[in-house]
Amino acid sequence: MPRYYFSVRYLSSNADMRLLSGRCITALHYYLINNKPYDIGVSFPLWTDKTLGREIDFVCEGLDKLQKLRNCDYFSMMIREGLFAVSDVDVVNEKGIVEVRFVRNQGIKKIFPGEMRRRLTRARKRAETRGEAFAPSKLASPKEFGVFHSSFLGSSSTGQSFMLHIQREIDRSCQREGVGSRIFNSYGLATMQSHRGSVPQRLNQQE
Repeated sequence: MPRYYFSVRYLSSNADMRLLSGRCITALHYYLINNKPYDIGVSFPLWTDKTLGREIDFVCEGLDKLQKLRNCDYFSMMIREGLFAVSDVDVVNEKGIVEVRFVRNQGIKKIFPGEMRRRLTRARKRAETRGEAFAPSKLASPKEFGVFHSSFLGSSSTGQSFMLHIQREIDRSCQREGVGSRIFNSYGLATMQSHRGSVPQRLNQQE
């Protein structure tokens, strides 16, 4: 079955790519929770070790579903304001592409000071409840992670901002994995275990 995609490019020379990617992912999130299943994946074709890149792509087997996302209010507004260039929906050229997973890794948040403080607070309360001496040295040290980038989103329920920490996995087999390859979370991302959807790395590769 063919896959389709469209691309969003941030036009401002000083664009905050973490913020704008988060706004785009938020638009996808609200679209998907009202239009299940979660079968649209996001891709960052200009991803490097240093940046997410100034482009985000959306990939889906459903042409009509993807077209409706492209025409959503947020993208239309950003086009009118001259801040986004949004391509037409087109078919993915599957020749020579590499399957990639953009994975939300929630374990990464443990390396940030705020999360470390929360872990210490929870551990202290557990020790007090059990009547034990608090030993912060017993907390497992956060493990090291490879390259990751963060995208900033806002929660409508809490009013608080949060980060999606994203890593890229390249599937060296270059094979889509049947039904499992179409499963993403509501942010269009794969996860470490339950959602293993993949997207093509080079959507506009020429033959």
